Amino acid sequence: MVRKLKAPDDGQGRVETGAVQFGDDWNGLFIRGDNAIGLRGSILTLLEYLNQYHPEKDLLLKFAINELRYYAEIIDSDVDERNTNRKPLKSRK
Repeated sequence: MVRKLKAPDDGQGRVETGAVQFGDDWNGLFIRGDNAIGLRGSILTLLEYLNQYHPEKDLLLKFAINELRYYAEIIDSDVDERNTNRKPLKSRK
């Protein structure tokens, strides 16, 4: 789900990929859509590589793979609007 916010009015122009802070909340990481699409490709490449190391036997590796897959799925479903026929990542190898 995309949460739409008003454009910032701080005079700095469009928000670039990098650290952002909303009000007095924690600092966070904002990744522009075009950067996120590239990141998705990098994550999928890493997932292919990491899955060779039997994540079912290594709890930390399994956690890292699940975390990476989660963020790739957000990019896949909510950021990259170019491909509406893409299968969910969980069903792909």
